[in-house]
Amino acid sequence: MLDILLQTINTSKLFNGISTIAMHIGGRYMTAEIPKNMENIFSKPFFRRLFIFFIIFLAFRDIKWAILITLIFILSFNYFLNEKSQMFIGNMFGYANTDNTDNTDNNKKEPANIITLEDLEKAKKIIKTYNDTLEKQKINI
Repeated sequence: MLDILLQTINTSKLFNGISTIAMHIGGRYMTAEIPKNMENIFSKPFFRRLFIFFIIFLAFRDIKWAILITLIFILSFNYFLNEKSQMFIGNMFGYANTDNTDNTDNNKKEPANIITLEDLEKAKKIIKTYNDTLEKQKINI
């Protein structure tokens, strides 16, 4: 009886799907259980790629497919889709890398953390409106 139940669970696509989703959602919390010295080891590229392989292997249950898709994943995300890579394919499609700005007038952009005079004036108006609202509330009480 128990053997039949376990065999049913082992072959269930629903159980496999739910456990895979739970593993991915809860996986980031597992690092809280790992000592800091082990975290440093696991953060190395070799181990990150090994974990990618394990996840893909669990999904496909086929070692050949897992190796092939792991290689495709690594090449894609580390080289072809990485803006900093020499082999970045976005350049073929006219994608402009926003990190590589030069001093020409066309590419001058203000960093997001710079506050302009216009931003300051807007903030002053908001503060004044807030203070006026507080004063009206005091009078009405």
